Amino acid sequence: MSDATIFWIAFQSSLFLGLIHGINPCGHSWVVLAPFVAGDSSGRRVARLTLAFILGTAVGCLAIAVALGALSVGLPDSVRQAVDLGTACIIMGLGLVMLIKPNLLHHHDHHHDHCPDHTTPCLNNRNTRVATAWGLVLLGFVNVIVPCPTLAMMYSYAIDSTSIPRAVGVFTA
Repeated sequence: MSDATIFWIAFQSSLFLGLIHGINPCGHSWVVLAPFVAGDSSGRRVARLTLAFILGTAVGCLAIAVALGALSVGLPDSVRQAVDLGTACIIMGLGLVMLIKPNLLHHHDHHHDHCPDHTTPCLNNRNTRVATAWGLVLLGFVNVIVPCPTLAMMYSYAIDSTSIPRAVGVFTA
């Protein structure tokens, strides 16, 4: 297969994976954003916090794409093959764990006393709101830097791409 054909397959797959991520968000992204916006009557604040999270995610995607694209330019084929094999093993291992123990990530062995005595009052001032927005930018950035198994194909293609523009194209799809 030619490099152009592989790029377009990876690009279309990235669009599809992005759609799946949007419809069924993974546990380390939108679920983290929800407590910041749940029950808020201000649509403007919810939009601002959501956009802050999206900005951080976009910057993280671009940073990963440029870094992996630049790294791929100088990688020998043997290293690329080892990375592909390692990625495949990790994905298969995660799948096997999910088949054997599907509730592993949903439960833990101890219980918490969720009484309100341990809560702290919320601060509702401008400094807290600004800090929350920048915190969500950072959270969105880290959300992409910590690899999600759903994105493994994009990471793998970016390492194999031998081109910064191709890696960026797949990550920004």
